[in-house]
Amino acid sequence: MNIQNFNSFTGTIPKTKTGIKRELKKLFPDHKCFTSLFSVEDGNPKTAKGKKLKVHTKILHLAPSTESKNYYLDFIKTFEEIKSHLIGMTLETYLTNIDSFNKLTEEIENLTITINKLKLHSHLSFNFCAMASEACIKACLFNAGNPVYEGDFFTKSMARNKRSIAFIVERELFLELLKMEIDSSFTAFENNPKFKEYDVLGFRLNGTQDILFESLRFKNGQTVIEYIQSKGGICYDYTKYINRHTKKSFPKNYHLTFSWSGDNESNCIKAFNQGLNVAIPFIGKLPEYFKLAGKWVKVFNGDESDVRFYDPENCVVGLKFKWDTKNNIPRDIQEKNAIESGFVIDSKNDARCFGFLAI
Repeated sequence: MNIQNFNSFTGTIPKTKTGIKRELKKLFPDHKCFTSLFSVEDGNPKTAKGKKLKVHTKILHLAPSTESKNYYLDFIKTFEEIKSHLIGMTLETYLTNIDSFNKLTEEIENLTITINKLKLHSHLSFNFCAMASEACIKACLFNAGNPVYEGDFFTKSMARNKRSIAFIVERELFLELLKMEIDSSFTAFENNPKFKEYDVLGFRLNGTQDILFESLRFKNGQTVIEYIQSKGGICYDYTKYINRHTKKSFPKNYHLTFSWSGDNESNCIKAFNQGLNVAIPFIGKLPEYFKLAGKWVKVFNGDESDVRFYDPENCVVGLKFKWDTKNNIPRDIQEKNAIESGFVIDSKNDARCFGFLAI
């Protein structure tokens, strides 16, 4: 994801989360903003399992790949339709009700500002997963997983798309809101009795996207990662960006796990040789070993929790394939397609797998 700042906000940044969301909701035709940037408490079965490791995790989910671009274009179209309708109404009220005419004129001017602000970014791809393969996009966890934890999928999906659009269009507001929510997370973690059994507050800033947050800075000059670490939090993520962690400026103790996507085995080998674990989805039982770069590498059950920074080093993080629970395509067909694409490994029939983990 190109994180160049294309910020278009020109006013005074509000000093409260409510104030920022009041500004952000102007970007959306329904005038409704997402409730928060971070996902709901224990909204993911794996993060809920982190309690046994005394780790509480906050996850930021945006819309993956180019998912949000269509929403962005639809928002512009809807705003233009509303504007056209209001222009028609002004013609009706011009000679009959000057107060209504003036009010409509003001609404049209505000809509024009919003439309122009949105259109400033029309040249961007809105790709939040620049390194993802086609197979990875099709099998994305955005649509897959446990339906018990999904709730209202439309609401969840819309919130993620709105966050993505806010990230692109109002970057300065987005980052200020993120900083406020990070602060609130630490305050709650330190003072709320329900967290007394936890030792660590973790942050996964890339729940369903792959952004270089180590390059994004708050107004105080610190990167997002530096800020979280300065407050005592631990940041960890999955990534498909090779060499990201080898840069001199890369934050120490920002834990990355490299992700298999079916067409990036050479990069997985390179990342593994550079010290990163590699996460691979499997169908069937998790193997005990997986052959990577001609070497048998121990497989660790990554579904035991989401806390990747406690994983053993030099291992493959085995994950069970999560099929799309909302897709009309039968599960066995989804699995067959995923295996054929190379994104998922068939542990029973793939020669690179040996033995099975006792789970």
